[in-house]
Amino acid sequence: MKTQLSMALPLAVAAAACAPGDVLPLVSTSEPVPDRVIVTPLAPPEDGVPLPNVPTRPFPGFSEEAQEGAGGSTSSGGDAVDPDSSSATGGGADPLLCTVDTDCPAPELPCRVARCESGVCMSPALPEGTILPASHQNPGDCASLRCDAYGFAAGVVDLGDADDLNACTVDACSDGGASHQPVAAGALCANGTCGDTGVCHAPGAPVWKASVALGGASATVDCLALDSDDAAIVSGRLNLSSTQQSLAFVVKVSRHGGVRWVRDLGHHVDGAVRVVVTPNGRVVGSWRNTFAGTGGVGATLQALASDGSSLWERATEPGFHVVPGAFDLDPSGVVRAERSLLNGSCYDFGGGPVCEDGVARYDLEGQFLGFEVGAVVAGACSPSAVTSWGAVVTASTMGSMLTIDKLAP
Repeated sequence: MKTQLSMALPLAVAAAACAPGDVLPLVSTSEPVPDRVIVTPLAPPEDGVPLPNVPTRPFPGFSEEAQEGAGGSTSSGGDAVDPDSSSATGGGADPLLCTVDTDCPAPELPCRVARCESGVCMSPALPEGTILPASHQNPGDCASLRCDAYGFAAGVVDLGDADDLNACTVDACSDGGASHQPVAAGALCANGTCGDTGVCHAPGAPVWKASVALGGASATVDCLALDSDDAAIVSGRLNLSSTQQSLAFVVKVSRHGGVRWVRDLGHHVDGAVRVVVTPNGRVVGSWRNTFAGTGGVGATLQALASDGSSLWERATEPGFHVVPGAFDLDPSGVVRAERSLLNGSCYDFGGGPVCEDGVARYDLEGQFLGFEVGAVVAGACSPSAVTSWGAVVTASTMGSMLTIDKLAP
């Protein structure tokens, strides 16, 4: 084991070998010096043993310059890898004297602590594993700064540091940081129910509100349907004060309350505008319109893609009296629309003339599949719907302002 004297001195040491704690006779050729020097062993850092914590004390009659000139250096006697491990001496000056710990200055390193030991200010290392206070931590980085055996701060993986204390999220450490993914919507939490954004909602509490200014004199909501992602599809009529007519409109709002698109379907209507949503997100609307100049009544189907662009339209021709009724989407994806024929009229929907009420059937591409004489559709339309996790979405208007509200179950 290597040994080192407390201070390097221009001394002649009369010994061939020594051991820790040996007292060595000294022969001085310069100014008077102490007659005893204790040999202090230094454990190599690689051994994993903290170095001793002793104060620095220049010997009488020797300046720092003289010691350097003699080929030695002032030894801290402390941790060889940390200059702050010994006494607070102000860089080689006499150690600071003290009575209590508060007389000593705070060490620069967070894993050291000021101590008054035997009347001298010291800065020993905190116990290995000490967790540094919050002011030294970086919340959410999945790591905890702790003190190592040598008085330095070291990052330690801490999965608990990812916890956002939210019962509606799943916390994990990834890519050097924390992630918080929402749990399945509808899970119970302390105050009620987890929504689809990782928030705990009290019963009946607002989840979000969306508003759309439609223009015109006033608007009427006829139907609200939800797609497979719980986005709201709202249909209705915009009443135009200048013409006393109404235009069909459809609005899509995401499950998080963002307005995706607003579409004027380009038709004047005189009845409710109903919608259904297909499994692949398409929107099919149905409404009644009156043909100006002919006195006829017509029925229109129009399909929109999930982005609101027009796909196809099927409308009865002017001069006939075909009144639309309820319509729905059967489990096989077939659009079924009630059609009533007024005044004993007949109409050819594509498979030959029919003269009785019934249901016209279309596939999702708008192709006519047949007419079921005497059939009815149980489809209903409402300005509200319930999401997959029980939240209630409603649509209403005030003047021409459309408002969609989502309330927790």
